Amino acid sequence: MRPAILLSVIVATAAFFVFAVPTRVDAQVSIGISVGYAPPPLPQYYQPQATQPNMIWQPGYWGFGVGGFFWVPGTWVQAPQVGLLWTPGYWGWNNGQYSFYQGYWGQNVGYYGGINYGYGYYGSGYRGGRWNGNSFQYNRSVTNVNGSMASNNYYSDPGSYVNQNNLPRTSYNGGAHGVTARPSAAQIAVEHQRTYPMTSAQTAHVAVAQQNRSYLDSVNHGSPSQVSVPKPLAPNNHPAGFTAVKPAQPAAGAPKPAQRTVVAAPQQHAAAQPQQHAAPQQHTAMQPQQHAAPAAKPQQQQHPAPAAKPHPSAKPVDEGYWTKP
Repeated sequence: MRPAILLSVIVATAAFFVFAVPTRVDAQVSIGISVGYAPPPLPQYYQPQATQPNMIWQPGYWGFGVGGFFWVPGTWVQAPQVGLLWTPGYWGWNNGQYSFYQGYWGQNVGYYGGINYGYGYYGSGYRGGRWNGNSFQYNRSVTNVNGSMASNNYYSDPGSYVNQNNLPRTSYNGGAHGVTARPSAAQIAVEHQRTYPMTSAQTAHVAVAQQNRSYLDSVNHGSPSQVSVPKPLAPNNHPAGFTAVKPAQPAAGAPKPAQRTVVAAPQQHAAAQPQQHAAPQQHTAMQPQQHAAPAAKPQQQQHPAPAAKPHPSAKPVDEGYWTKP
């Protein structure tokens, strides 16, 4: 099972977003944000049509930010390269807390906690489509695809359809009432293959979703009005009725996240994944600040040092389901 990496979150007046850098400590990468309470159930939703070829469905899920849990709408995304499939992220019980394991791209679909996200992601694998050479073929029995596409872009497999309406919509694995699925040998093997982090479009999608107040669970009570979008959200593509969460005023009733620590990802993966260079830069950026401590010794030799005494007196800042027509 993938070990979780706990990401430290400090909520200050100037802070707004909780940034999660895709990292895995297994063969490739994995990240985790840990909180002391479980995410809400998955809402029921309708999947918009796939209108362009080679788009992969990314199911909606609950993210976590300074305002608590927020909904990340399901959407159609483009794979970073032909032949790659999306393994959704999931929440899992981990050492007394709920940790989020980030999704990733790979040649095969790996373990995603046994969570039934619908639309082909029924807890194991993906039945919504398959790659055939350089073209992605959609399974029309599962996926809501535009029939105007060329006939070789889709197929039908009625046996793969699962009616979601009467099934539990639990959004996490483990804990008192979570899904009990465990990874198979094949799913574990996927984690030791080459994997790829979220694309920049996926990252922007999450960032915009986190900014929208109506997506907060504390506001929508587990039923966001907009649960899916046809294309990823972006700074120039906000959802309808967008209202930004105010930095200094998280939604009322949102519990504070549990204390978390950072575990560095292996450098081996950072070399293989160009998109993650930002993560090492952040760690290296902190190192000079730590080395700056010895540099403070000369300052002690200077007389202005006593002027820094007022600082200790200052108080620290607290921290879908698609109903088949």
